[in-house]
Amino acid sequence: CAMLGQSREGIQGQLLEAIAHPGEVEKLEDRLEDCLAQKNAVFQLELRLRHRDGQPVWVTATLTLVRDEKGKPRHFIFVAQDLTEVRELAEELDFHSRHDRVTGLLNRTEFERQLCRLIESSRQEDREHALFHMDIDQFKLVNETADHATGDDLLRQLALRIQMMLGSSERIARLGGDEFAVLLPDTSSEQAYRVADTLRKAVEGTEFRTAEGAFRVSVSIGLVPIRPDAVSAGDVLKQGDAACYAAKDEGRNRIHVYQADDDLLLDRHGEMRWVNQVVAALEEDRFELHYQTIRCMEDPECLCLEVLLRMVSPEGERISAGLFMPAAERYSVAHRVDRWVIQHVLDWIKANPGTMEGISLFTVNLSGRSLGDKSLLDMLSRRVMEAGIPTEKLCFEITETAVIANLSTASVAIKRLRELGCRFALDDFGIGQSSMAYLKNLPADFLKIDGSFVRDILEDSRDRAMVAEINDLGHITGKQTIAEHVESAEILEVLNLMGVDMAQGYAISRPRPLSELAGSNSFPQAGDQGG
Repeated sequence: CAMLGQSREGIQGQLLEAIAHPGEVEKLEDRLEDCLAQKNAVFQLELRLRHRDGQPVWVTATLTLVRDEKGKPRHFIFVAQDLTEVRELAEELDFHSRHDRVTGLLNRTEFERQLCRLIESSRQEDREHALFHMDIDQFKLVNETADHATGDDLLRQLALRIQMMLGSSERIARLGGDEFAVLLPDTSSEQAYRVADTLRKAVEGTEFRTAEGAFRVSVSIGLVPIRPDAVSAGDVLKQGDAACYAAKDEGRNRIHVYQADDDLLLDRHGEMRWVNQVVAALEEDRFELHYQTIRCMEDPECLCLEVLLRMVSPEGERISAGLFMPAAERYSVAHRVDRWVIQHVLDWIKANPGTMEGISLFTVNLSGRSLGDKSLLDMLSRRVMEAGIPTEKLCFEITETAVIANLSTASVAIKRLRELGCRFALDDFGIGQSSMAYLKNLPADFLKIDGSFVRDILEDSRDRAMVAEINDLGHITGKQTIAEHVESAEILEVLNLMGVDMAQGYAISRPRPLSELAGSNSFPQAGDQGG
């Protein structure tokens, strides 16, 4: 009676319809008949009873038939245990196992299940479907301008907007971060493009309001036709991801249709192969540290060097970081590489204190992604203090473009490194094409003039003027200058006459394994043809 919210008088003498939820009466009657048909039978079942207010009450019930001495049926004993809370919890857990907690859309796992079913139907029934892979343009600016709660609020509003446009949430997923995906069954690529463009325009024209204010965002969309030759759900998702990134590369807020022979996508697949190789090299510890000396123009006895990274292929080939690090940065693997480099550099410095005594500057590259990696900076701080490393000799290089793209984060990271006593160099300076006004407030010690200006300085007057301008700018803002890619004694002489402070390149020395430097006080000199 308490379970169903009824009194004893109100329930006694009633038909089954008075307590069983509609649709369950027939199930209960079938079990009663089964009991009558068998001797000494006990049956268990789950069914819904009906509360007085009409709500279903899930129970697990045991039916027992009681017979008299002659074996004739006398009555049933019906024992029911309330399972409503357990059932609701199970349904909630099942929902969350298939849906994203922030937006309520499908999660990646459930989306892949549905994608597999569509691929199978395309193969067996020769049907064409379509997939969108969508990414919010510049979403990280929302998180940086406001906070992650505001970002989540924007994601929920955008999810609702997509549902309103498409009329259903059954084929829409949040894949993670600011990435969404949509399945369009029985839709040609031409039809799908029209839908995608309508969706793109709708998002672009919507003002999303949050507690922190109003935001306007746009989306880049990668469109993949799903045809009978589709290999797997994983391949289709990779194609969507590549097409979406191509849309971003083309200027954002646009649609890119996947085609197997697309040059942009072939480049992207090439980057993905590099990323896979980098991850494998990390797992198998197939990296090496090399070094290249840097000459101080006024004091040749002042010995400086830059640590360089090489990836060793399974066949033993040494691969320059310039080939694989751009892909590692794009696909968020670079911070793992940086962590490997920093750990091994600090291990080397700790193991070779005598060699470090003869070195004035020891520079190490950091990627833009690592600027916001608090755990990496924490590790660096802890290791430096534990080992008693002479931090005034340790300099970190970050590219100008990475600093500009993450100016607020970079300033915090640079300040923290300098508080440890470390120094900082702005690498590849001059190619960012950004305002140079920030330089006077950026706590950098060195400007590294990009090698693309230095290499042709003898023949190209514009490059020579650019190097002179960057050199003067560096000195005005209190920074020393380092010219990269110095490949001849003639270039070195011109730089010296300009007043450039330091030079680096094959005219000074070629890179060598850092292991060769251990315990050594001699450094490669100009023209050295080391490996």
